[in-house]
Amino acid sequence: MTTSRRDPDGRRFSHSTYEEVDCSIACVVTRFRLKSALYLPFFAVLFRRVRRDALRVVPGLLKTVLLFENSRTFYTMSIWDNETAIADFGARVQTHVGACRWAFADIQYTSGKPAIWSVQFRLSALSNNLNWEQWDIREVISRQTGMPAESIAKGLLPRRRHESAS
Repeated sequence: MTTSRRDPDGRRFSHSTYEEVDCSIACVVTRFRLKSALYLPFFAVLFRRVRRDALRVVPGLLKTVLLFENSRTFYTMSIWDNETAIADFGARVQTHVGACRWAFADIQYTSGKPAIWSVQFRLSALSNNLNWEQWDIREVISRQTGMPAESIAKGLLPRRRHESAS
């Protein structure tokens, strides 16, 4: 467990200088390793279809991206308003169900197990460099916490003790 400190305004910071927030935003990361790099373009098309449908059907999906590790391994990362939206996605987005069926047929298996895993995190702290084109997570945090968006993780980090002594 990370211990935190407070600045003079009462904001909490972890010792790594991330500003701590108390919100319900969740992130899901899923890793896939395909049997062959030839499947990658098809999977990219499936990802776009699922993303399009999810953004239409599930209002709690805030952002999702496809990330590549190498020619056969990639990740999906999605950021959600809350955990209920994740469950809603699983129940309501039919293109996701089809994509999962395809993925389990075409991913690599090692020792009889599919080379796929997924993790879920709850957002607990932010850096002050929140630049993401056409999306500002501060607005979502503001809505959830009641904090003014302009005051969230804007680089107003507390000075370290050795800095204030000079």
